[in-house]
Formats: sequence, C-alpha cells, structure tokens
Amino acid sequence: MGCLFPPFPASTGPHLVTALFICNMSNDALQSILGSKSVSFYAIFAKALGSVPAAVMLSQAFFWQERAKYGQEKSLEINGKLFFQKSAEDWYEETGLTKEQQLTARKHLRNSGILNEKLAGLPATIYYRIDIDTLVAVINRYLLHKTTVAVKHRNKATEIPRTAHGKFR
Repeated sequence: MGCLFPPFPASTGPHLVTALFICNMSNDALQSILGSKSVSFYAIFAKALGSVPAAVMLSQAFFWQERAKYGQEKSLEINGKLFFQKSAEDWYEETGLTKEQQLTARKHLRNSGILNEKLAGLPATIYYRIDIDTLVAVINRYLLHKTTVAVKHRNKATEIPRTAHGKFR
C-alpha cells in the first residue's frame, strides 16, 4: 500500500519528523483522487494567444460551446447566435483557474475578439460565445507569422493590427 521512510531528526529540538510516502499507488486510487472530469487543452491556443490561462479557458469554452449546440449545456440564443453559461465557480471547478485568473483570461480573450460575453436574465448571468472566425484568424496568423495576440502589459497594445470594425487584418 504505502512506504514509511525511517524517521529522521528534525533540524531543531528533540522531536523526530516522520515522512510518509505513498508508494505503488494504483491507477484506480489515482483515478478516484482525480475524478472523472478533465480539461482537454489545445497547446496551439496558448502559442497563438501568448497566455496559458487564456488557452485553458478557451479550450474549456470550446468544449462547452460544442455541447451547447446539442442542448447538453445551459445555453441561450441571442441575435441568432448560441451562447453558453458558466459561473466563476464552474470555471474554477473545471479548470482550476482562480477568479482573478479567469478575469485576466476573459479580458485577454475579449480584447483579442475571440470571446463574446452577454449579460442576460434575472439575476444577470454571463453567457459566453467563441467567435470561431476570429479564433481561426488568430491561429492562422500565428502559424504563418509566429505572431501572437499577446497583450503587452505596460502599454496594453496588441501585436496584431485590427480594422476599424475590430477584425484582424
């Protein structure tokens, strides 16, 4: 089951510190700790966005947007486009991103034109939608030119120029 290493003296005082290490943990035990939920992560998103947290959120959003198409997720149609709903607690449970990391990732994705957000309902709830055309343009730009949409932290300027309508050139 587990291995118990022999006690070793503590650096101060007469107490002995004992280290317990779990050895030979079975796959079943590990699966019970991890649970059944996992997030598929697309590394190309991180490379194109220049942000791992934004890529984690985008990867999960991509999954939920696809499920919303088939009625498997809380969704709402706004102006003929399907949006899905997730709370900050849902995002944390599914991705491990803290509220602060979520806010930063959402801002990055909104500023890049990839994530659309709408407030709807009572009480107001945030609904999300990925602009697939913009996402494809961002990935294509990265693949062709190795240019990311990373926001420079000091002056907040993006690396990819946009037209007056907010689309990438």
